[in-house]
Amino acid sequence: MAGSPVRNRKESVPQGEALKSKKLSTQQKEFIEKLTPFLGLDEAQSYEIFCSYIYQDFRGSQKNLQLCLSSERHMQGLMLKIRDFYYSERLYLLQTIRHILTFWPEQENHPYREEYTEFLNELLNNNELIKRLLDQLDGITDAPPPSWETHGKLMNERHALVWAQQNLKEQVELLEILLVYWKDFEASAADFTKLLDKFKRQGFGRRQSYKHILDEHMDSTLKQIGSLEVLVLLQALDLETVERLSTTQSFGEHSLLKDQSTFQSVDQAIQLLGTEQPHGPLLLSWSVVRQLYLDNTGSQLTRKFGNQALQLHVFDFINEVLSREPFSGKSMTASVSHCLIYTVLLAALTAFDETTLTRNHMERQVLYDITAKLMDREFIAMNVWNKGLDVGVGSLFQTALLNFPLDFTTLVRLSTALATANENSASRIPAGVYGQLITVGRKSDLEIPIIQWEVTYNGWELLKGEIQELLHQIAHGAELLAACVDCVTCAAKLQPQQAWHDLKHTGLLPFLTENIDNMAELLSGKGVSRGLYGSLLAGSEVPHGNFLLTEALLDFISELVLPLYKVGREDQLQACMVYILREVFPAFQKWRYLGNTRKEIIGQKCLGIAHKILNLQLSKEKKNASRPHIQQLCVYSLLFTEAGKSLLEIIATGVETVEILLAQQSSQSEGSGDDLVQLIQMAFSVMNRLLLLRSHEQLSPVEYIYHRTSPKLARLATLFLRRLAVVLPMSILACLGSQAEALRDIFLMRLQLATEDLSLKTGILQLLSVCVDTQPGLIELFLNVQPSSQTDANKDGQVSCIQTVLELMDVGRQETYRCPPDLLAACTSFIQALWQGGRETAMEALRAKPNFWPSLCSCLLKDLPDVTQDKMLVHRMKTVAYTLRLLAHEIYSVTSVRLDDNLKKVFKELAEKGRLKYWSTVRSQDSVMPHDLSLEGTDLSDNPTFLLLRAWKDFWVVIAKIQVTELKLEEELKEVIVEDLLQSVYAQFSDKLTEFGHTVAKTCSALFFTLTTRELPSVQELKKLREGQDGGAGSFVNTDHRIKGGEALSLAGLTGYVCLPISYCYQNGDTSIQGPTPNKQARQTPQPVTWLGVYCQCVDLYTTLLTSLKFTFLEDAFNFVGSHQDRMQQCLECSRFNLKPEIFEEVERTCVFVGQLANYSREWRLHLPEPLNKILTSMLFMCQTFVSYLVRPRYLQYILEQQGGEKQPGSRGGERFPVATLHTQASMEDVDNPSTQYTQVQHSLLKVIGESLVALRRFTPDLVQILVDQQLKCCQRSLVMFVLENALYLTMSQGMWYLKDPRVHQRDKQLLKRELGTEMNSILSGIQRYIRRGGPQSPAGGSQPSPRGQSPGGPTLSRSVSQTFLTSHDHAVFRLVQEFSKQVLR
Repeated sequence: MAGSPVRNRKESVPQGEALKSKKLSTQQKEFIEKLTPFLGLDEAQSYEIFCSYIYQDFRGSQKNLQLCLSSERHMQGLMLKIRDFYYSERLYLLQTIRHILTFWPEQENHPYREEYTEFLNELLNNNELIKRLLDQLDGITDAPPPSWETHGKLMNERHALVWAQQNLKEQVELLEILLVYWKDFEASAADFTKLLDKFKRQGFGRRQSYKHILDEHMDSTLKQIGSLEVLVLLQALDLETVERLSTTQSFGEHSLLKDQSTFQSVDQAIQLLGTEQPHGPLLLSWSVVRQLYLDNTGSQLTRKFGNQALQLHVFDFINEVLSREPFSGKSMTASVSHCLIYTVLLAALTAFDETTLTRNHMERQVLYDITAKLMDREFIAMNVWNKGLDVGVGSLFQTALLNFPLDFTTLVRLSTALATANENSASRIPAGVYGQLITVGRKSDLEIPIIQWEVTYNGWELLKGEIQELLHQIAHGAELLAACVDCVTCAAKLQPQQAWHDLKHTGLLPFLTENIDNMAELLSGKGVSRGLYGSLLAGSEVPHGNFLLTEALLDFISELVLPLYKVGREDQLQACMVYILREVFPAFQKWRYLGNTRKEIIGQKCLGIAHKILNLQLSKEKKNASRPHIQQLCVYSLLFTEAGKSLLEIIATGVETVEILLAQQSSQSEGSGDDLVQLIQMAFSVMNRLLLLRSHEQLSPVEYIYHRTSPKLARLATLFLRRLAVVLPMSILACLGSQAEALRDIFLMRLQLATEDLSLKTGILQLLSVCVDTQPGLIELFLNVQPSSQTDANKDGQVSCIQTVLELMDVGRQETYRCPPDLLAACTSFIQALWQGGRETAMEALRAKPNFWPSLCSCLLKDLPDVTQDKMLVHRMKTVAYTLRLLAHEIYSVTSVRLDDNLKKVFKELAEKGRLKYWSTVRSQDSVMPHDLSLEGTDLSDNPTFLLLRAWKDFWVVIAKIQVTELKLEEELKEVIVEDLLQSVYAQFSDKLTEFGHTVAKTCSALFFTLTTRELPSVQELKKLREGQDGGAGSFVNTDHRIKGGEALSLAGLTGYVCLPISYCYQNGDTSIQGPTPNKQARQTPQPVTWLGVYCQCVDLYTTLLTSLKFTFLEDAFNFVGSHQDRMQQCLECSRFNLKPEIFEEVERTCVFVGQLANYSREWRLHLPEPLNKILTSMLFMCQTFVSYLVRPRYLQYILEQQGGEKQPGSRGGERFPVATLHTQASMEDVDNPSTQYTQVQHSLLKVIGESLVALRRFTPDLVQILVDQQLKCCQRSLVMFVLENALYLTMSQGMWYLKDPRVHQRDKQLLKRELGTEMNSILSGIQRYIRRGGPQSPAGGSQPSPRGQSPGGPTLSRSVSQTFLTSHDHAVFRLVQEFSKQVLR
């Protein structure tokens, strides 16, 4: 790639030539041609960058990409995104080189050491790597700034500044690589002098060729470059080797001192220095080299170099470097820099006397500051102790000991640094007090001698007293108070209860003023006093922006959570947690800070405390106690108060903000960006715990899957999404909307990458496993299995997780770093979930893979390692358990004869190698699992011992019922299995019977009795069993209307299985409203069951299940609407123009389903508002069209004739009617001799209108309630009057809605009353005439469903309707209409 450490040498290729062989659209080709000059690459490189970005980082679908390429404005935005991606990739590649060089030589146990070695072997030959690095550095530092002439019209000053920032970042990365490289390899004199000259001309970072376009924000980066250039040259000098060789005066091993000519060339280059402060460390180091190498010859020039270094304030420069990021942190660059400075200081103290290194007291203090910064590193502190206090840096500490207590500060500072390094270093600090007697005249400012003394005192009492004294001096000493609390925190690690008791009594911490038993009162904070800390926070820390005391107290409370929990006193922290969750955590992001990273650290500490509390395992007594527990306090606070809002704001930060801050920080592993990443990770961890304990929020954190810097952040986001899929009753696929496919692609891409973090891969597979059961739509999107012809197996699509998972768990990759046991367990769990969920299309696709069964069952052919030697034993056992359960499902669902040949081979190998006997023995042994995983309180659903036992039971229950010839179940094997089961039962009663043991005993006993009482089935029994299973396939619709039957179908996952595959009934390339025809033969020979009929049966299935199961089935119904909304809308739309019977069948089923779902109108509007609006709009237009057909019978007859229906006698068939004839057809007169087809269509129109009006009534206010607030009792209904009543109901309800709407003008309300009143009176007059002639009775509202079962030849709207006698109470609806007209519309 173009960002590799090797410089890019472009070959001159004519424009467009490199793209001719690529399959690109015109838009893509034009885009790449514009992208090429903007990035400064050739077309082939630009094409590669474009493809990498689309594959790895583009956050959209194919349609989004086409939209970006369709307009100039969107195209420019896409170019900037690709530029940022390209710049990031260049930096990532350089960081990868540095990482490999860092861990390759030292970490022998590194898991990727062999891969690192293989990668570097080629580059290290003939010094190829250093040549390429120096070549790349030359190209970057000499590159001219871009302009619109060279990089296109899009290049302006702002984008040129971005290029300059990238250039500086690449300089930093290359210099850090050189710093690490020369730590293990020697530098040649030519490379050293070349770099020295280059850095000198560049002003050690300050004189860049494009400095005129840089702003002041780049000053810190320029200083970082200058510091790195100095350190690189110091590393090349290799003073450690010089010091070692000086003892023998044999310098042949040193590349710069091996001969006189080489030494002279370097010496002459150094003599040109001395004008700038960065020259100081080089002059000092070279004076050390001369002193050790020349052995007192040339001492005058040596002293000159040393004096020049002191005049340039060399130690001030070094001290400043160690105080600045990234050299002051804990990164690898910081460690190498400290080690290098320590080597320089050690060599200087070896070559010169300590007193000659400084000229005055100020320089001496700076030298001690440097020493303190160095000695707090563990490896340096231990080196100081190992060398002793008489030589090197240890002599500075010895001097400080002798000057104590006259110079009190220096010894304390150095002792603090040594104690900070590690516990071993702290224990070596000398006890007691060292000092010396200074006589009169020895020091001019002393009149009396300094006397040494010794005293024994309790330091903790001193600290407690100091804290108590400081509480009375609130305005002073906040920093000292924070330091004292830090000391108490250290003491709390050894004596937590005593430390808590003593600090609590100082009054510093918040405390409860009364006993509170109510959660609401506790959350309100009324009974909580803020303590003196609250006063300090509000009066001192917040105004000054310095929160050292807050950090110290948060550390103290965090240290006490687990110790107090172990003794049952964790509730004593309630007052502190109330104050933190009310006053600190909700407000910390709004405070003003002196530093750049303090904000994120305070958030991390707050969430760290909450995370510890949320992970406490509470007993039943604590959960059910009358007083709220501290864990419940955290849960409710983080869900229902401002603390929860702050938590969500952290999660909603966004990946772009994170990446911007990561790009701005000076170190790869330290800075504001890294702090923010850790804060978001902790927020996700806390939110995951909240979802497990109690969940009320619906969030979508999938955006963080695009984040690549910290795999943990993407993994936590995936875990959070898995929690949402399990806990919350919602369709994630519907929530993702148009972004679903793009997110699917990025998930699969990260799952496929060989270099991806393995824990993230495991998290993705666990998410998919959960989605098989809880998210049918989402899992179908990931599976993407394309059904082929009936003779071929189903095939996975181009973007499918099936092939990816199969490649991950390939038998050749198992037990390697590419597929460790935990990843293999996740793969097996996902595949087992497919079998358990009955995803038949995916199962067929997997069975068709030749390596599937060998890869899956390879775990059964391997022995488990010893418990004490394998940390992955848990995952190995889970893998075996998942495999056994899957085999049980496979044997049960597929007859023994039809089993795959590869699976039969696996069964045969299992039998020949006696693996079933081995696993029976392993399962029965208690020593298989560590005891701590079988204790009380463990979740059995995830316990590996219990998982293996349950899988073993399922496997043998199936084997006992269905014979598998290849397994060869001999009598000896049966006896071993039964004996092992009995042994497992006995083992549970050999000691105290626990709940876990009781469960194990029950399971083993059940399996024992099953195996000993069940006979193996005969071939005839198997055949009958299989025939019986096949014969029940068509009974779903007859079963689902019963509640128990509906529950059984729902629990079996039938609806989830058919939700998406049923769409193939109306697809298969046919875009018309007609159902698809599988093949030509089916079109020629009518079949009793059509694909459209299958779809209609499925709609009926969902309707009846929704009717019987109600809210339980609501999520599945919403999934169906979300998956088939386009078909439902298309059906309603096309029915307006196509009046064929099969169309009416689908329209009627659709309207009935919508009518049932309309009973849950609120939930529908909440979850799927857009599909709801589309379907209702189409239904309204359809009703309008159908009413038009019904009130114009002649026109309806004409439409039927034109569509090729049954012709009326005497009609002219397909001839075109003149205008006058069409005008006649539009009249409202009845047809004289209606045909059978006409009567059937008219009846169908009435039924569909009736079902539609029922659905529409659910979305309009209740008329009776809005008028008189009482219910209207109704009587028996009929089809015609049913339609008429619902139409009047809707009209009156909507009329009242507009009349009561304050937004409607009074003039418009009067117009509505007048027009609606006229129409109502006209309708009433017609109804009265109709009833007098003997029309059917009034239907009125009721709870019965609409009449779907009437015969096709039922009543019509003609005057020939049968007469029915009406009693007076049957006119209630029309009297209501009459009263409505009189009272409301007057």
